[in-house]
Amino acid sequence: GGGNGGAAAARNGATGDAAPGDGKDKNILDNLLKSHDIVQMLEALEDMGTTKDTISLGELEAFVRDQTSPPRSAEETAIKVKLLEECGAVLILEDMVYLHPRDVTSAVLRVLPGVPSKVYGITDADLQAMTTEFETMKENYEVARRRAEARSRTIVSSGLIVLCLQLATFVRLTYYEFSWDVMEPLSYFVGLGNAILVYVYYLWNRRDFSFETWQNSLAGKYADSHLRRSGFDLDRYVALSKRLRRSARK
Repeated sequence: GGGNGGAAAARNGATGDAAPGDGKDKNILDNLLKSHDIVQMLEALEDMGTTKDTISLGELEAFVRDQTSPPRSAEETAIKVKLLEECGAVLILEDMVYLHPRDVTSAVLRVLPGVPSKVYGITDADLQAMTTEFETMKENYEVARRRAEARSRTIVSSGLIVLCLQLATFVRLTYYEFSWDVMEPLSYFVGLGNAILVYVYYLWNRRDFSFETWQNSLAGKYADSHLRRSGFDLDRYVALSKRLRRSARK
């Protein structure tokens, strides 16, 4: 499948002489391919492909940087772009990115002599088997996603509870235990500490803090963790999703 081929190509890219990220951990690309973020990225590219056939390389790089867990360096961006190309999600020719690489391949094959007809599609029996397998995997994937979203909402909601407790504590200490003269510098330090946390978030993720991106990031991490523990084959899921969507467009 496309996912397994992409993983193999990614492993080769991690150890090759000319691949982006040369000298890094050989498992970096494999981990990226199997992550929840890559699944979301592939689905977003599929959605983009319903309205566009091509984009520029710069637009693809900007798309990668705007994901839930954006790359923190130009090298990571190059690795993810290379991964998308090697797993068959896009076809890059110089500065042009084709969002339907299979269509480009089919157009080339049609002008070549002696190409077997099976290259252009699959039988109805195979399609039905793939659909059944995909629906089963999708149900498991949706269960993991819903659990992850519920857990991330709980954590984000707990942040509001912490702020309310912080406010109640300061009111109590200001008007009943001490005075504003004592609590004013403390409130300044607490406020500064909160601002520092937001600043650290920006430096780590290279994007402004918002509760939506924070919740989405948590949901992605929890879903990825749950799927890995359950032995879910993300490579196979991505390959089936891409194959069935392309079959539907024919």
